[in-house]
Amino acid sequence: MGYQILSLLLYSLQNITNKTFARRFPSRLAGIILLDALAMSIVALILALAGRARPLDGPVLVLAGVFGVVYILTIVTLQAALAAGPMGATILLNNIYMIFPVVYSILFFDETVTPTKLIGIACMLAVTVLSAPRDKKLQQNRQALTLRWFLLTLATTLCNGVLTILKRSLSWYFPEADSAAFTFWGFLTVAAISWLIVAILLLRKQDFSTWTADPKWLGLCALGVGVATGGGNLFQLLALRTVPAVVVFPLNAGGLLMILWLFSLIVYKDKVRPSGVVAFALGLVGAVLLSLK
Repeated sequence: MGYQILSLLLYSLQNITNKTFARRFPSRLAGIILLDALAMSIVALILALAGRARPLDGPVLVLAGVFGVVYILTIVTLQAALAAGPMGATILLNNIYMIFPVVYSILFFDETVTPTKLIGIACMLAVTVLSAPRDKKLQQNRQALTLRWFLLTLATTLCNGVLTILKRSLSWYFPEADSAAFTFWGFLTVAAISWLIVAILLLRKQDFSTWTADPKWLGLCALGVGVATGGGNLFQLLALRTVPAVVVFPLNAGGLLMILWLFSLIVYKDKVRPSGVVAFALGLVGAVLLSLK
């Protein structure tokens, strides 16, 4: 469970850093791709310096490459969905991704869900629903929920689900594989694709000065996202070797929302809403139930 806690804390740092980036820079796809190109290069560099740029068996290397491609697709479809429709509904549907690895693990990896864990998963789903931002845009214009937005959001949710299934597959099918080496090759793929997209955008006269004009904060955000994303992914892979996926992913999804709620309450002085208090309480109950054997 220690790896799970470290993963959760690092993924919280990832989200906080992304929020800091969004507060200082325009949250447009070009800037986010540039941020990820820098961040994932940092991940690959740190792991390479740590001696983890090791060769992998063919199937594991392919799995790492697929992970990298799906990761980029997740970023692109999420940004497109946020641009096409309401943020709250987009985040809400996207966070339902936790169901994919749970169902997949039950069907293909012989994992079982006890009534206690089922209630815990239900609590985490409730946390997701209660934590979704309320969109004035959606309240004022029901037509905001277009078919294009729905398809993009569905694609994002599916991509997130596939990412979690790939992680679970690594620990199940390749238990002897080096998790750190897998992380290196996976995020090296992400970095390579991101830099390729940046190069294509530059050829199409994309102006990146909006983001490069403040190299200090761009660098700090890239470092934060890189370390948090790489570390969070690595520790989650290690956690999956000993903790069932039906525990890891719901606990991660609900726990992350709880930590971010507390952070916003303390740092950004957000208002205390009844729904937030209920979500936090349900999250605690869900975390306890999921942790029980």
